[in-house]
Amino acid sequence: MEEKKGVKKKKKMSPISRRLIKATAGLAVAGTAYYRDGWRETANQPHTTTDVTVIGGGVVGLSIARELAIRGVDVQILEKANEIATAASGGNSGLGCTGYDSNHDTLEFRLLRSAIKTHPNLYRKLGLSYTHVNKCGALMVAWDESDLATLPEMIDKMHTAGDTEACILTKEDLLELEPHLAPSAKSAVSVQRENVVEPWVVTIAHANSAILNGVRIVKNAHVTGIKPVGKTGLTEIETENSGVFRTRTVINCAGLYGDEIHALATNTGPSFKITPRKGEFAVLHVPNEDPSDPVLQKIIQSAPRKDVGKGVQIWRNLHGGYVVGPTADDQTGPNAKTDRSTDPNRIEKLVETAKQRVPGLKDAVLVGTYSGLRPSIKDRSDYIIEKVNDGYITVSGIRSTGLTAAPAIGEYTANLYQGVSQGVDGGLVLPPYTPSHPVADFVPNPSAPSIEELAVSYCMNKNGTVEAFGRTWIVGHGMTKVELDYKCKNL
Repeated sequence: MEEKKGVKKKKKMSPISRRLIKATAGLAVAGTAYYRDGWRETANQPHTTTDVTVIGGGVVGLSIARELAIRGVDVQILEKANEIATAASGGNSGLGCTGYDSNHDTLEFRLLRSAIKTHPNLYRKLGLSYTHVNKCGALMVAWDESDLATLPEMIDKMHTAGDTEACILTKEDLLELEPHLAPSAKSAVSVQRENVVEPWVVTIAHANSAILNGVRIVKNAHVTGIKPVGKTGLTEIETENSGVFRTRTVINCAGLYGDEIHALATNTGPSFKITPRKGEFAVLHVPNEDPSDPVLQKIIQSAPRKDVGKGVQIWRNLHGGYVVGPTADDQTGPNAKTDRSTDPNRIEKLVETAKQRVPGLKDAVLVGTYSGLRPSIKDRSDYIIEKVNDGYITVSGIRSTGLTAAPAIGEYTANLYQGVSQGVDGGLVLPPYTPSHPVADFVPNPSAPSIEELAVSYCMNKNGTVEAFGRTWIVGHGMTKVELDYKCKNL
C-alpha cells in the first residue's frame, strides 16, 4: 500500500515512553493534589478497576507493585497509614545482609542472594549512590570460647553460599582493623558483603520509581473488607476512609497485618498468625569525632546463636551516629502491632553493651532511641509467598531481611502472578566482585538527595518532611528521624 503524501508514519512507542505518558496521565486525571498531598485519592473520586491491588506500602509492597508496573500491569497500592513505609519498614536496622546465617534451603536465602546480584545496577537507576550505601563489611566477633567454637562452621556456610572471601581473623588482625574494640575480643570472621544503607531513602527511592512507572498509591486506605463481585472475576476492597476499589488480583503485603488481610481475603480465618517481634535500638554520637577517623569502620556482629540470631550489633550509620541493637521480644496484647515505645532499662543495657564491646564509645552520648516491629510467624523460619487462587496472592512473614531481598521478592511475586517459571537465581555469587546483573528497562529516578541535603530540607521544613525526587515525603523511619532531629538541634 502506498503511503499517503503529507502523512507522517507513526513511530512505534517504546515501553518507557508509554509509562511516562501513563504517569503524566495519572497526574492530569487525578489533579495536582493527587501528587502534592502524597498521591492520596479522595473518597469522592471514582476508582477504576485495576489489574492488581497491593495491600501494604512498605518496601516489599512497593517493590512488587513497581515490578508489575514495569511489566505493563495496571497496579495500585492501598496503604493504611498517612505515608508509605511507616510500620515494619519504618523500624528496620538499615543493614544490608547476605543471609549467611540463614538456612540455605529456604526461599528467603535464595531471594536474598538473587537480590544482592542486582543491587548495584538497580540502586543506580533508583538514584542512589555511595552516599546512601556503605559497603563496609562486618566482623562477626567471638567474645568467648563458645563463640570461638562456632567460627569454623560459619566459614563453611559462607563459602558454600559463595562468599569465598570470608576468612577467620586472628585477635591481632582483628584489633588492627578495629583498634577501638575491647581487648577481650578473641577472633572474628570477616564478612565483606554486609553493608549499611540509609533505610528510609532506599525505601522512598523504590516508592518514587513505582510512581514514575505508573503505580498509583492511595494512602489512608485502611482495608476493612474483601469480597468477590459475583462471577465477574473481580474482587471488591472496602476501605475505612477512601471508598471502595475493584481489582482482578489482590496481593497481600500488609506486613504486621498480613494475617488479618489473609483472613479477609480467604474468608476462612487466618491460616497463620503474625506475632510482632520488637527490636529496640539506641543511637549514640561521639562528641567532636573526626569523620575521617571514626571509632568503627565495620559492622560489629556477634557469632549467631539459635535463640537470638546475630544478637546485638553495633555500627556507624550514614549520618555519623552509632547504632546498637536490636533487642528481640515477642509482643502480645491489643497494642502488639502498634506499640513502638522503647524501654529505658533495655536501652540502658544496649548502651552498656556498646561501651563494653567498643571502649572507644565510652564518651558517646545517647541522642535518641527507636524500635521496629517485625512480622514474625511462630514455628516458621521462611517467607510465605503463595498464589492461593487466581485472584489472591499472599506475601507474608518477611522479617528483617525484607529491605535487602525486596527487589527479588518483587520479581518472584510478579512471576507468580504471571505464571512464569520460578528459576530463582540464588546460587553462588562468584567471584567476590561479580558485575551487577542487568535490570529491566524502566523510567529511572533522578538523583536522591545526599545525607546533608536531607538534613537541610528537614530542618528548613520544620514539620517532619523532606523534599526528595521533586516530592514532599513524611520521614517515617525511626533512625532517620532521630538523626535528622539531632542535626537540627545542633545546626
